[in-house]
Amino acid sequence: MLDLFSTMMWYLNRRIRITSFLLLLTSYPFACAPNTIYDTRSTLPTFLFDYDLCWSDEFNGVELDESKWGYRDPGKRGDAIETKEAVSVSDGVLSINTHTDENGVHKTGMIGTQDRFMQKQGYWEARIKFDDRPGMHSAFWLQSPTIGKPIDSPKKAGVEIDIVEHRKHDGNGIDIESILEMALHWDGYGDHHQFVGSIVDEKQLQNGKWNTYGVLWDDNRYNFYFNRNKIWTYEGEAISNRSQYIIFSSEVKNNSWAGIIPKDGYICDNEAKMQVDYVRVYLQNINETSSCLEYNRQIISSQ
Repeated sequence: MLDLFSTMMWYLNRRIRITSFLLLLTSYPFACAPNTIYDTRSTLPTFLFDYDLCWSDEFNGVELDESKWGYRDPGKRGDAIETKEAVSVSDGVLSINTHTDENGVHKTGMIGTQDRFMQKQGYWEARIKFDDRPGMHSAFWLQSPTIGKPIDSPKKAGVEIDIVEHRKHDGNGIDIESILEMALHWDGYGDHHQFVGSIVDEKQLQNGKWNTYGVLWDDNRYNFYFNRNKIWTYEGEAISNRSQYIIFSSEVKNNSWAGIIPKDGYICDNEAKMQVDYVRVYLQNINETSSCLEYNRQIISSQ
């Protein structure tokens, strides 16, 4: 009986020590290696310790929530028709499909939060999967309703902030689907137009792969993130100090910077598309001022 008791105590003590060791492993703050792939679907970025979630869309419905989104610039744009029929929501995912109809007309879509949600500064993030084809490109970007007005004052007029632009081919037909492009445009799109950008070759960024893209925007800089790893910092004159809105877009233009449209167009359903799992916007210390919804109502009414 004593031997049995001793054996049981040894076994229990061993289990306790093993459990304690495993708990220590799971709680110890290990340093993250560069290019760590995070599960971002339910976690707050560690660099946002004093930020609050201000606005989001998880796309959990069966159609686009038009209280949050509008269809942007319907009609001809480039070599395609922007149409609401190209936009759908199902299984927790937003899809913008690019296709060619039986008459040879290319169709795609673009949505934005203009007149519904705008914010100045904060952290903006989306989890996206691209399936681009030659002749088309897709993007997640922020726009100002007054860009270029006035000229020479991006702080007041706002800046186009391209968090990610993606193409399958460049203008020479070279495969660049692993290239992540970021850019800033200001002073309008005419003779005064200015821009700066950065490109990063990320092997994880390829057609058919989910990745997270974000920008942290404050008074002095934009920090751009890929899978929550910082990949570009901009500090210069093109720092917007006005509220801006979100755009998700796919566009088609033949023999341009995205290459040549395939001979048969985009005839295979669900092959050429951009998909979004979620988009979230965080604001620093929002609870110290007012609720985020009230804050955003004040922004919209002041435009």
